[in-house]
Amino acid sequence: LQVNNWNEQRKNRNKESIYLNGIKNDLKSDAQNMALIISKFDDLNARFLLLDSLNKYELMNRSYLTELGPPMQLIAPPVKFRNNSGYFDSMISEGNSGLISNVELLSNIQNVYNINYKRLADIAQRIDQQADLIRWELRDTYYTRDSIFLKKSSALNVLSSMGLRNHYRNVLEKNRSNVFELIKLIEIELEKL
Repeated sequence: LQVNNWNEQRKNRNKESIYLNGIKNDLKSDAQNMALIISKFDDLNARFLLLDSLNKYELMNRSYLTELGPPMQLIAPPVKFRNNSGYFDSMISEGNSGLISNVELLSNIQNVYNINYKRLADIAQRIDQQADLIRWELRDTYYTRDSIFLKKSSALNVLSSMGLRNHYRNVLEKNRSNVFELIKLIEIELEKL
């Protein structure tokens, strides 16, 4: 009986190790994806700063257009973060979350996937809704060969979307930091197994 118990515990520790390694690798991939998205936001923010200098029906010459890109590109939803949750989802769906012996670590993992990542998805959805509204307003933007006339209301809405986008970027950066901390905790736990 004691040998059977020992074998069962060993199997559980092996499964725990597989799940933790898989989750760690998924989180590493997530951190890389977040870094790419953050850099895209930084590029977009530089173009928003140029737009911020516009007045009511500001005439923008070709050099501005080159720097800004088309107005639709400014309000297009940025690349959204899509997390890798294969090992976490597998662990949950198979009812194996109890295999993680460190309860605090399990709680931290669940918080990242169930709270932090969902918050990012909610903010991204609000950005999409705001972008749809701005696209509708930009139908009144006038283009000519050498210039573009942008209604002030449209410009202001584009600028207000910048605030939400910056919030998303900052939450993304905070999540990336949390993911790195969680990876360290997982590595410490794996050393104990």
